[in-house]
Amino acid sequence: MKFQKALTTFFAAALMFAGVGPAAAETGFQLQLAGAQIPRAADVYGFRIGFLHAKNTSVRGFDLGLASISQTGDSYGFSMILGVGQVSGRCSGLSSALINYHTGTDESVNAAFFNSINRQTAGANIGFINVTEKSSNVDISGIAISQRSKVQIGFVNITEQIDSVQIGFLNFAENGIFPVLPFFNLPKQ
Repeated sequence: MKFQKALTTFFAAALMFAGVGPAAAETGFQLQLAGAQIPRAADVYGFRIGFLHAKNTSVRGFDLGLASISQTGDSYGFSMILGVGQVSGRCSGLSSALINYHTGTDESVNAAFFNSINRQTAGANIGFINVTEKSSNVDISGIAISQRSKVQIGFVNITEQIDSVQIGFLNFAENGIFPVLPFFNLPKQ
C-alpha cells in the first residue's frame, strides 16, 4: 500500500512538472524548464524563473532566465536573463540580458552586450552594440546604430536623423551639421 501511494505521488509530481493539466490564465509564480511550466499559465504577475526556454503572453514583476531564451509578449518590471530576452510587445522597466531582442515598443532601460530594439519612446539602451530599427531615446554604447535618435553617446554613433546630440569618437548623422564629425555632432537648424 505504501508503494502504491508513493508511486501515485511520483506520477502526480511528474505530470505537474511536465506542465500537464489545465492551464490557469495567470499565476503569481512560475517555474519553466525547457518550456514546461509549473504551474501552467499564460500570464505571470510576480516572479518567473526560466531554465533553457521560457514563454508567456506577459510577465509583470521579476523575470529570471538562467541559460535561457526567455520570450514574452509584454514585459513590465525587472528582467535579468542570462541568455536572450525576447519581447514582442510592450516593454517597461529594466531589461537586462546578454542579448535583448525587442520587436515591439520600449519604455525601458535595456542593458545588454547586444541590444536589438524596434522602437524606444522613453528610457535608454546601454550596451556594447545598440541597434534600433526605428527610433531610440538614448543610446550609451560602443557602437550605436539607429534610424532616428535623440541622444547617442559612444565610440561610434550612426543615425539617419539625430534630434539632439551625438557624442563620441566618430559621429555619423545624415541631418547633422556635417554628415561625419569627430567628438560630437548636432542636427542642422
